[in-house]
Amino acid sequence: ETLILDAFVDGGADYLWQDGSDGTTFIVSSPGQYSVEVIGACNTVMDLIQVDYEEEPNWPQVVADTVICPGDSVVLDLGTAGVLSYAWDDGSTSPNYVIDAPGIYSVTMEWACGEYRVTIQVRWAEGLGVLDLGPDTLLCPTEVLELNAFVPGYTEYTWQDGATDLIYEVTLPGQYQVVVSDGCVILRDSIEVGWQSCCAVFVPNAFSPNDDGVNDKFRPYFECALSQYELLIFDRWGALLYRGTDPENGWDGRHNGERMGTGVYTWMMTYRELGQDSQLEAGDLLLMR
Repeated sequence: ETLILDAFVDGGADYLWQDGSDGTTFIVSSPGQYSVEVIGACNTVMDLIQVDYEEEPNWPQVVADTVICPGDSVVLDLGTAGVLSYAWDDGSTSPNYVIDAPGIYSVTMEWACGEYRVTIQVRWAEGLGVLDLGPDTLLCPTEVLELNAFVPGYTEYTWQDGATDLIYEVTLPGQYQVVVSDGCVILRDSIEVGWQSCCAVFVPNAFSPNDDGVNDKFRPYFECALSQYELLIFDRWGALLYRGTDPENGWDGRHNGERMGTGVYTWMMTYRELGQDSQLEAGDLLLMR
């Protein structure tokens, strides 16, 4: 800005400014002390003025696009020396403004020589990662399922039981949940794990208990661990000939020490795989001599 100093008086006087100029006016373009002598026919008068420039405030540096975590808030402190007033769009006049929701916020700051306007856009932080534990699944009782909660940029993991490891091992049926965080955004996922029977069972339909070391006993074969087992053998009239509870042992074709004759016999078996319900199977077998 410039300032025009006007020393004109009636009477045809002469003028002498501090720099030797002799006009009735003087244009000020820099701070300092300015003086003028007005010389009339009878006397001389002098006046002086000190001109200071108003320094523009050191405006606060505000990021125009700000991201905050959901549920958090940010306080904008725009207090600046030389600012005379603050006018926010919602009518607030404080230099400190609390923002706790996304939107566009503007404030006009007035100073001695004009106004300065700041506009800020605030957005919720949004997670770009995808957390996926996979689809619900079934496990064999002896299997171990590894759940991986890895998401790029996320380093905090909390499982349903409080575990904080990236990898979680599942050995039992149930619902498993994990929450991952990058310190701001939270992702959640869960998976339902159930049991399935993975036990292969083979039951022969004939055996030859002739003490030759080959196929001398009748027994089922299991490719799994059992928590319960019982094998019953009946003759054609329904009389119980054998009862066994050891899946590694079997019927040797005898009853009370007597060798049973060639023929068809009935077997009935109940067993329980670890973590499963009891199963009942039955069938016929041929004893050959």
